[in-house]
Amino acid sequence: MALIKCRECGREVSSSAKTCPGCGIKDPQPMQPISAVAFVAIAILVFFLLAKALFSSPPQPSPSSAPIPRTAVELREEKIRSGFSSWDGSHIGLEKIIKQSMHNPDSYKHVKTTYIEDGNELTVATQYRGTNSFGGVVTSQVIAKTDLDGNVIKILSQGK
Repeated sequence: MALIKCRECGREVSSSAKTCPGCGIKDPQPMQPISAVAFVAIAILVFFLLAKALFSSPPQPSPSSAPIPRTAVELREEKIRSGFSSWDGSHIGLEKIIKQSMHNPDSYKHVKTTYIEDGNELTVATQYRGTNSFGGVVTSQVIAKTDLDGNVIKILSQGK
C-alpha cells in the first residue's frame, strides 16, 4: 500500500482508498496520462476522417432539389428588382443621373424611392437630400420614366 496524491485536492491518501478523506471524491487515483500508442491511434483516426471529408465526392442532388422553373411574372419581377439597390431601395440608374446634376454629389443621401409599373416602363419617384451651392441641406424629388432593364428614358419632373 503506497501513498498517492488525490487528483482533486492533492492530499496524500492510500492507493487502496475508495474515497479521499480530504475532499470526499470517489476514486482519488490520479488520472493516467494517455499512452503514446493511444495518441498515435487517435491522430491516425482523425487524419483519415479529415481526408475522407475533404476528398469524397459531393452529394448528388436529388430529383426533388432540381431548380423549379420560374414563371413569366417572377422573371419580370426579378428584372425590375435588378434596377434597384438591394441596400437602400434606390433606383440605380436614376441615382447616377441625380448625382451628376448635383453641386456636391458626395452629399447625396437617399430618402425614399417608389415606382409604378406602366406596361414595359416604370414611373420612378426618388426623394433625396443633398447640399446646395450655399452648403445648406435641401430635400428634393425626381420623377422619371425607366424601362424594365433600369435605363432612364426621360426625366418627368425635378424639384421639391
